Amino acid sequence: MEGLWTFRIDLLFDREATFQDVVDLVQNYEIITILPAGDLARLDEIKIRVREILSRNKAEVLKEEDLGIRRLPHEINGATSGAFLLQNCKIDSALVKDITRDLQIDEGVMRYMVKRVA
Repeated sequence: MEGLWTFRIDLLFDREATFQDVVDLVQNYEIITILPAGDLARLDEIKIRVREILSRNKAEVLKEEDLGIRRLPHEINGATSGAFLLQNCKIDSALVKDITRDLQIDEGVMRYMVKRVA
C-alpha cells in the first residue's frame, strides 16, 4: 500500500511522499443513495452491495444513517417512494470516480449523490 502512495505522490510532486501529502489526498464525503422501497429483504441486500462498493474502493465509512422510506418528488422508474441511505466517508479523492461509476452500474441503486464536505 505504501508503494502505491509513494508512486502517486511522486507523479504529482516529483519528490518523496510525506505523511501530510498522503493525508491531503483523503477527503470527507457524504454519499446519499435512493434505493427501491419494495421488498425489505431485497432492500437489505442492496444496502450490503452499496457497503461492498465502498469497501472495495477503500472508503472508510464514519457514519451510516438510514433515513427511511420517503415519498419521491417525481417518479423514478415508476416508483413513487424510495429508501434513503446517508453515509459519511473518508475517501481517497482519486477513487471517487470509481465509486460513482460502480453506483451507477448497480441496478439496485435508483439515484445517488456523492458530495465532498469540509
